[in-house]
Amino acid sequence: MPDKTIQIEKLLTDLRNNYLAELPARFDDLDNLILDFGKSSDRVENYENLYRNVHSIKGSAGTHNLHIFSTVCHEFEDSLSEFETNLSGIDSDVIESWLKYVDLLKDAHAINTNKDNDYSNIEIKLENLRASFSDDVQHRCLLVAPSKLQKQICESILSDNNTAISIASDGYEALGRLLSTKYDFIITNHEISMLNGIALIAAIRISNTKNKDIQAVLMTSNETLTLNRHTDPDYILVKNNKLAENISTVVDEIIEYLKPN
Repeated sequence: MPDKTIQIEKLLTDLRNNYLAELPARFDDLDNLILDFGKSSDRVENYENLYRNVHSIKGSAGTHNLHIFSTVCHEFEDSLSEFETNLSGIDSDVIESWLKYVDLLKDAHAINTNKDNDYSNIEIKLENLRASFSDDVQHRCLLVAPSKLQKQICESILSDNNTAISIASDGYEALGRLLSTKYDFIITNHEISMLNGIALIAAIRISNTKNKDIQAVLMTSNETLTLNRHTDPDYILVKNNKLAENISTVVDEIIEYLKPN
């Protein structure tokens, strides 16, 4: 049995090393795809290829516990998503900013290669890069695994409040983002995969990180759910025909709460 364990560990190490060895070539692919936006290429196909490549690097990074790559790719995806329905808005400034995301991935790779493991400078640069995309943004919200309709409702309400939205597809992804990136509030379904909404909020409450006191909204189909622990969400919204109205009311309250004293 010990020999089997050693074999598995070696396999995982080899897969991780292969992933790291392939990254420089994948970074070059990202650079080329980004630069192609400055040419007369098919922007739809180019955008889809770029997003797919970033998403792939992010997913594999999570598998190998290379969280700095996941964090950068999360932010990169958020920026890409802002132009999903406005590809004509991808100008030279946007291209330059996207190239900076790739530069951060390259920096993270160099640090990892040198066994340094101090990514604080990358995190600072990432925060500055995020701010460069957010001149009109006052707040940041993490939205977790909503239906398409819920996403549309939240996007409409939050855009009116100058709030940038990041999307997480499940509880584990959301927790990873909350542990690495500062948000002002979170809106999450109760019924999400990997880690349900209540468990997600409780985990971040006891994490002693930058988001431990985050304003949290839980959407649920359980009309009898009541919570009163200190780790519970600040707001519970039942998913009914008044959901849009109730989200709007809660967001207004949170925005008011976040105003400087």
